[in-house]
Amino acid sequence: MNYFFLFIGLLLYGLFGSPTPDTPGLIELVIFVCLLAGLWPYLLNLFATLHTQPPAFYFFFFYMLAVPLMTGTLAGHGFSDILRDYIALSFLLLPLLANPPDTKLHKTILIGILIIACAFSVRSIVPSLNIFQSPFERLYLANSPLLLFLALYAVGKAFYAPRVPIILLAIFMTTLVLFVSIQNEQRATIALLGCGGLLCALANLHKKPFIVLMFGASALLCALLLTHQLQDIFDILHKKHMFVGSNNRDMEWQAIATTWAEKPLSFITGNGWGARLLSSAAGPTGVNYVHGLLPNIVFKTGLIGLCLTIWYSAHIFIRLARSRTDISNIIAIALPLLLMMTLYGSYKSLDFGLLLLFAATYKLREGIQSYSNMAGQKQIPAV
Repeated sequence: MNYFFLFIGLLLYGLFGSPTPDTPGLIELVIFVCLLAGLWPYLLNLFATLHTQPPAFYFFFFYMLAVPLMTGTLAGHGFSDILRDYIALSFLLLPLLANPPDTKLHKTILIGILIIACAFSVRSIVPSLNIFQSPFERLYLANSPLLLFLALYAVGKAFYAPRVPIILLAIFMTTLVLFVSIQNEQRATIALLGCGGLLCALANLHKKPFIVLMFGASALLCALLLTHQLQDIFDILHKKHMFVGSNNRDMEWQAIATTWAEKPLSFITGNGWGARLLSSAAGPTGVNYVHGLLPNIVFKTGLIGLCLTIWYSAHIFIRLARSRTDISNIIAIALPLLLMMTLYGSYKSLDFGLLLLFAATYKLREGIQSYSNMAGQKQIPAV
């Protein structure tokens, strides 16, 4: 039954939700209740088996729950800003629920991610479908890491099982995501989609050289036929780059460095949850986040938090690399996560947490033991 509630929550999120809603309302409450009901057995399992998690996990867990809260409270940061940071932290902690990995949870999350990515893509193209969101929030949909995952996952499946229906579906999904990215001038997403497709081709070249060469020739032919359209797209992206450059990411780092100069201790322990970044790009009141997970972590939790986050993330990526999955799936998961960790602000969304949880639910290859298995962990069945 819990998988049903989880699926309904993900379906409602894809059809009506927003990655980072400006004004959460009834639909967000319904989605939250459904997701809570779906993940409740895993939450109970988490607190019962936290001691069996890898050291990176529980050190990260306890530090992020306690130290930035104390720092932020002492600094007098607003309750609503602290709460927003804790919501983002809850998404970051979702991989702790996969202890040990659960096949049914893995399949449910995968289906949910694919539905959400498709729904977000369509809603980004057709604004009238966004019943509960303002027109500005369309950009949040296009920024979702799930769109890039959808395109790369489809490309990987086309290489893995090159049958006509799968190839046609992969072309449709990739074109859909590419159209949304071009429409919203998402330079990094477009670049990573190209790089990810190339990496998938190289990863499958030794196994299926004919298929890879066929896809490569087809892509080259399409590029030749669409030369003028591709030139127009390049001109649009180039104009945006000339106009906005790095989107003030350098100014954010300058503002963070300023806080270090004013409060040297913040370099070690951060400015705490709820801290607002003041810069000329953010306006007089500042913003309560920094673009990119790692810059935000170093600003709010300091060098200690940054080291723990890298340790925690590295454990997830290493475990993914040792799992029973194709290299194309690893690329499809890793590239969107790396984009959110370094450049985009969508690490604050459920999308980011779902990708992390999906990565953590892969089972390890034969002969490789997880930390929880070595600790004698038994899975608590879902209800």
